[in-house]
Amino acid sequence: MAETIPSGVIDLNTQVKAIQIDTEDTITVESERTDGKREKIVASAVILALPPRIIAKHIEFSLSLSPNLQSALAELVYTRTPEGRKVLLQARAKAMSAQFVSKSEQISVWK
Repeated sequence: MAETIPSGVIDLNTQVKAIQIDTEDTITVESERTDGKREKIVASAVILALPPRIIAKHIEFSLSLSPNLQSALAELVYTRTPEGRKVLLQARAKAMSAQFVSKSEQISVWK
């Protein structure tokens, strides 16, 4: 996929500070370079290659993410970290163990 992206499209050494959805076709990205220079970039699409909780914590969104979604993103656990793998394995074990629990059924009989 990286080979299909034209040169000069990806900005390295740049921290995204805010993303604003202007219209359906326009996105404004506010960024800060390592030298402290700030700039705004207008784009039709943005790819964020970060864990969701980092995105929610460090990037300000306007109009696109509800407060509920932002807080949900902050609580997501990234499964490529040891903490995330532990949570994932616990959830899988709980799901698998539920298969072995017999379910009781209440039956009412009228005579």
